[in-house]
Amino acid sequence: MEFQDKLGFKVDTDYVDFLLRNNGGVPSKVRIKGNKIVIDHFLSFKSDYKLNSLIDIYPDFQQYGLPIAETPSGDSIILSSDGKVRFFNHNIDSIDEEVGVVANNFLELLEKLY
Repeated sequence: MEFQDKLGFKVDTDYVDFLLRNNGGVPSKVRIKGNKIVIDHFLSFKSDYKLNSLIDIYPDFQQYGLPIAETPSGDSIILSSDGKVRFFNHNIDSIDEEVGVVANNFLELLEKLY
């Protein structure tokens, strides 16, 4: 995948499959077990609405990983190069270490939704 070459790391195949099947979207279950994070929507690979397009906003998050979802408050869910899912807090403009790892991989993130 050409985009993965640009990223410099291999993207979780479960996430790639999800993206190919759904191209983002609004999940039916939005809360993540174990914390207070709510997912507003998963980002599309490419969208006419640039803020929903991970390919368009990726450069802003490049040092942290791949943005895969947004929260209602404007924070982001990031898929890191190590495959772990982390919370990007827009108020501190960084990964929120207090929240820690949200999920060990994309599939676990989906399993944690309720």
